[in-house]
Amino acid sequence: MAGVGYRAVSSAMDAWLSRVEPAGGRILVDKTNIGGSRGAFAYVEDTEGNRVGLTFPS
Repeated sequence: MAGVGYRAVSSAMDAWLSRVEPAGGRILVDKTNIGGSRGAFAYVEDTEGNRVGLTFPS
C-alpha cells in the first residue's frame, strides 16, 4: 500500500481497532498475527482517506 503511515501501539490492538469504524473510518486489513512472538499488524483508513498501518509487538 503506497503512502501508508505507521504507528506502533503499545496497548491492546483490539481496543484501537474497535474505535475505527464508530469514528467513521474503515478497517482495510484486520488484525493479522505475524507468527511466533513477532506481534501483529493491521491497516486502517480514516475519514479523509489517510491509511495507517498499526503494529503491535508481542
